[in-house]
Amino acid sequence: MCIEGVLSILCIEGVLSIVCIEGVLSIVCIEGVLSIMCIGGVLSLKCIEGVLSIVCIEGVLSIMCIGGVLSIMCIEGVLSIMCIEGVLSIVCIEGLLSIVCIEGVLSIVCIEGVLSIVCIEGVLSIVSVEGALSRMCIGGVLSIKCIEGVLSIVCIEGVLSMVCIEGVLIIKCIGGVLSIKCIEGVLSIVCIEGVLSIMCIGGVLSIMCIGGVLSIKCIEGVLSIMYIGGVLSIKCQEGVLIIMCTKGVLSLICKERVFSITCQHGKQVQSL
Repeated sequence: MCIEGVLSILCIEGVLSIVCIEGVLSIVCIEGVLSIMCIGGVLSLKCIEGVLSIVCIEGVLSIMCIGGVLSIMCIEGVLSIMCIEGVLSIVCIEGLLSIVCIEGVLSIVCIEGVLSIVCIEGVLSIVSVEGALSRMCIGGVLSIKCIEGVLSIVCIEGVLSMVCIEGVLIIKCIGGVLSIKCIEGVLSIVCIEGVLSIMCIGGVLSIMCIGGVLSIKCIEGVLSIMYIGGVLSIKCQEGVLIIMCTKGVLSLICKERVFSITCQHGKQVQSL
């Protein structure tokens, strides 16, 4: 714990491992800067059968990996990354960024600030297995970006929720693959009184829900799903597919290629 100061965990060309087995792992910074950094090595935060909590209140929370592997893992427990009235940044440059929660709850929350998850020239993977995956931003900016790599958000037998209230929700992939998948559960992307933008430039954009409910909603704002120079695919199999915009602008754009919205063995609703 760090109160009114700087909490810095630094590893250069080596292995940084923080492990908690059957207990509580808590990293807290109040009114200061919380920085976890790994340069040219492996950064691993693991919690097995317990609670993993990284909290920053009124400050800057930064988790960074340059030229290596960044792994945040929670098995059979609760994984919480929280920033209140500040900036929350998770960055991986030229490496592998993995946030995994198995049989538990994975929560990334930013309240009245900026939440940024960025992967440049690598693989960004956010996975929740048999649990709940929640990314929430209240009164700020929620940004998930992948540049020249693979951006994968997967939820298996649970709930996948991306919520932005009175702010901007951006999911962006440039020159790669953007995949949002929910298998046997609920996939919900919601933006209230703001801007919801899902963008893929020069690659593949896939939003898929198998055996459940796929819902993309924008209330009193702008909803934009855009794909330029490739394939845009929104699929719902054996469930309900809803694309809704209330009191705003709904834009689905595909230039120079194939645009497909498919619903099999269920109900398809497209409303303005």
